[in-house]
Amino acid sequence: MYKELRKTYTAKIEQFKKILLKQRFAQTIPLQAEYAQTTEWVGFKDRQKLNYIPINEGQAWGDAWDSAWFHLSATIPTEWSGKAVVARVQVNGEILVFDTNGVPIYALTNASAWDSAFVKDRYQITSCAAGGESIDLWMEAACNGLFGIERDEDPAADTPNRHGKFNGLAHDLKLSIWNQDVQDLLLD
Repeated sequence: MYKELRKTYTAKIEQFKKILLKQRFAQTIPLQAEYAQTTEWVGFKDRQKLNYIPINEGQAWGDAWDSAWFHLSATIPTEWSGKAVVARVQVNGEILVFDTNGVPIYALTNASAWDSAFVKDRYQITSCAAGGESIDLWMEAACNGLFGIERDEDPAADTPNRHGKFNGLAHDLKLSIWNQDVQDLLLD
């Protein structure tokens, strides 16, 4: 009897957690996004010499060990005045967010060492928007995970991806209202 009861409560808790995960972001708009993919690292000062193309969620941007610069922009809607606003960026890779002087100020990732479902995909734009602010972000991405690329344990010599594989894919390119109270409840 207790096993069935535990199973029922566990299922309800998981269902509630899924609801909370979605409610952390009250409203969302797409970021205007463009990227320039390279096979070699390109520094901040040379990023604007690259050829940028638009990218939308669901589009691929690179293969194992590639690099890319992402230029993201938006205007915070006036009705978001007084709200916390975050950029939600997940491109299936490791990301550094840069300030206007070319200094890396924040990192985003597609994985963690303690939870396989965890992604660090939020960069706080402001804790209290005025509404109408222009957002202009530069992010450098590496097409690999926290621990490198995906590799088969013992691939045959003729395996196409015998040295590993990884696919850069734009999952999230959004600007969102952040609900910290819901996040706190989720972690409680």
